[in-house]
Amino acid sequence: MSPDQAAEVGSGVVTGGWTYVTAAYCVCWTVLVGYVASLWWRHPRGEA
Repeated sequence: MSPDQAAEVGSGVVTGGWTYVTAAYCVCWTVLVGYVASLWWRHPRGEA
């Protein structure tokens, strides 16, 4: 690879990735909370 091509490719560092990370965490927590809520909702009421 020539130096000109290397300059065009970039430094190899991802920039602006925190938006993706935040969205992934939000999706994960939404699914987890929904699952726990569904378990709680289906939990039998009354004597244990």
